[in-house]
Amino acid sequence: MRTLIALFLFTGLAILPCSAQLNQYKYFIVPKRFDIFKETNQYQSSTLVKYLLSQYGYNAIYDDAIPEDLFWNKCRGVTVQLDENSSFLQTRIAVIFKDCKGREVFRTSEGSSKSKEYRDAYAESIQEAMDVMAILKYEYEGPDEVQEPLLETPTEPLEEKVVKAPSESVAEELIVSSEAGEIVADNREETPEVEADVAPIVWSEAINQNGFILSHLENGETWVLMRTSDPATFLAYSQNKQGIAFKLESGWQVEFYLGDDREELMIRTRNQ
Repeated sequence: MRTLIALFLFTGLAILPCSAQLNQYKYFIVPKRFDIFKETNQYQSSTLVKYLLSQYGYNAIYDDAIPEDLFWNKCRGVTVQLDENSSFLQTRIAVIFKDCKGREVFRTSEGSSKSKEYRDAYAESIQEAMDVMAILKYEYEGPDEVQEPLLETPTEPLEEKVVKAPSESVAEELIVSSEAGEIVADNREETPEVEADVAPIVWSEAINQNGFILSHLENGETWVLMRTSDPATFLAYSQNKQGIAFKLESGWQVEFYLGDDREELMIRTRNQ
C-alpha cells in the first residue's frame, strides 16, 4: 500500500512542471492528418484527439482553423503529434506537444492496445495515452490581448506646394471667396485642369524586422512578406493563401496557387 501511495505522489510531482509549461499556451493545434497516417483523419484519429483535449479543458483547434491572434503569433500555440512504437502484437502510441520552433514541450507515456482492429487499437491506445491530460488540470496563464507584429511605418515627406503671386493684370480678374478661403479664376482658359495619369494606390506598406506587411486600404486584405536569402525574393502569406513575392522597381509581384491554377497579383504601394 505504501508503495502505491509513493508511486502516486511521485507521478503527481513529476507532472507538475509539465502542467506549468502547457499553461503558457492558449491553443492546442490538432492536425487534420497526423504524420503516422496516410489519410486525413484516418481511423478518426484527429477527431478523437481534439474531442479528448476539449473534454479535458484545453482550447483545441484544427490546423486549418487558425484564429487571428495565432496567425500573427504562432508561439501562442503548441501542435499535437502522435509517436507510434507498435509491434506485431501490440499498438503503442504516445502523444507529443511541440512549440512553434518544433521543440518538444510535453510527451505522454505510451498508451497500448492488443486489439486486432486498427480503428479500435488506435482509439484505445490514444485514449490511454491522453488520460494524463485530465490530471494536469490545464489553466491558461498567458496574455489575452492580440499581439500583432510591431510595425515601423515609413513616414512620407510632406509635399511642398509653391504658390506664385499673380501679375497685377491677372489679380484684378480673381475672385476671393472669404468663406472657403479659395481663389477662383474667372478666366478658366488660363488655368487648365491637370488630369491625373496614375491610378489611385489602395495598398499600404509597413516594415517589420522580418520583412514587409502589405495591407489593402479598402477590403482589408493583408500579405505578410518574410525575407529569404535572396534580397529580392520573399515568402508571402495571407489569411488563406501562401506563395512567393518578388520586389520589383514598379512594386510587388505575388505568385500563389488556387487549387491547380497559378495566380499572379501585382501590388503597388504608396512607398513606390
